[in-house]
Amino acid sequence: MSKCELCGEPMPQGEEMFKYHGLSCHCPKPPLPRDNGAEDVKNLIKQITGVDVTVRAFNGEFYVTDPDGQEFKTGLARKH
Repeated sequence: MSKCELCGEPMPQGEEMFKYHGLSCHCPKPPLPRDNGAEDVKNLIKQITGVDVTVRAFNGEFYVTDPDGQEFKTGLARKH
């Protein structure tokens, strides 16, 4: 069963090939919450360095705060 990538609801019959509602109706629910990727970046840094850090996303860029409280920009950017 095909689901709308915005709201997660099943696509109507005849629209299964589309990614989003819109041809015959609007999305019946609000959009699903978007994962900003901060948890993935945190896990990546932990895996590489062994250090637990705090990661926040702002304007598509990731900022890391190390255990000493030093914050730095990672250089990683979120694409769509």
